Amino acid sequence: MRVRSPGAQTSAIDEGGRALTPPTLPVGIDYTPAVAQGGGIGRYVRELVAALALEDPDSPYRLFVAGVRARGLPPPPGANFAWRAARLSTRAFAWLWHRARALPPVEWWTGALRLFHATDFVLPPTRPETRTLLTVHDLTFVRAPETASPRLRRYLDRVVPRSVARADHILADSQATKDDLAALYGTAPEKITVLYSGVEARFQPVRDAAARDAVRNRYGIGGAPYILSVGTVQPRKNYARLIEAMRALPDHHLVIAGGAAGWRGRSVPPPTRQRCAGGCTSSALRMTPTCRRCTARRTPSPFRRCMRGSACPSSKRWRAARPS
Repeated sequence: MRVRSPGAQTSAIDEGGRALTPPTLPVGIDYTPAVAQGGGIGRYVRELVAALALEDPDSPYRLFVAGVRARGLPPPPGANFAWRAARLSTRAFAWLWHRARALPPVEWWTGALRLFHATDFVLPPTRPETRTLLTVHDLTFVRAPETASPRLRRYLDRVVPRSVARADHILADSQATKDDLAALYGTAPEKITVLYSGVEARFQPVRDAAARDAVRNRYGIGGAPYILSVGTVQPRKNYARLIEAMRALPDHHLVIAGGAAGWRGRSVPPPTRQRCAGGCTSSALRMTPTCRRCTARRTPSPFRRCMRGSACPSSKRWRAARPS
């Protein structure tokens, strides 16, 4: 849904008859997941914005956050960044924008924008002159609907296809997601850019033997080699397949760094003691030394395959992919 606001200033028209925006207008980014979620998409957004602050100290950015007061937010990541907070909750916005399909557009809070990047599957209403970029992380809720809660699946099935169709361009976390967007939604491949997440510089081998032993002792890993899996225990993370695969590595432990309170987490079959060193923590600070010493890190989900890169995520590729 694109909404023309009274008094919107435009100076040129593109080939599709849409008003062009001046290049000095800011870029808006939905920062809500970074505030509301500790890991996963929240981490993706935090790292994206942090990388942008280092890469681009000049272009103006507006960080939109739902469900908070501006005075409760920390200082922005750079002088060219500014918070745009809305007290309405994410649930209220979901009802307003995607059920009632009512106004106002996101620019009501951010001001006029050159581009708005929706970072979490769903694109809000925007003014006609605002270009839009949408990140779709996976389509597991379509490929394996039994792994998502019915309520969430109904919501995503309704709003994600609509958001994908409206967006000027789409970022996919993996080639698998790009292929799914084309196969399931009929999205043109040229409309999608695969932007792999990367590895932060601090995830490097630890040379201090005492530090390595302390981590092993803290989590009861012992001296055996181990496979590290990072993610909340729930069906969509495909732990059942991973646990089954561990039978081929009888001398390895399986270390799970993540909470066990995910949706239907109890339905995941528990591994035997010989194949699991127990749950660790989803905290990145505590996870880091564990991750540095593992034999391998797994991505068993068939819907979000291995991601690669050198920054987490790559702000240079983000800037290249966004609509100009």
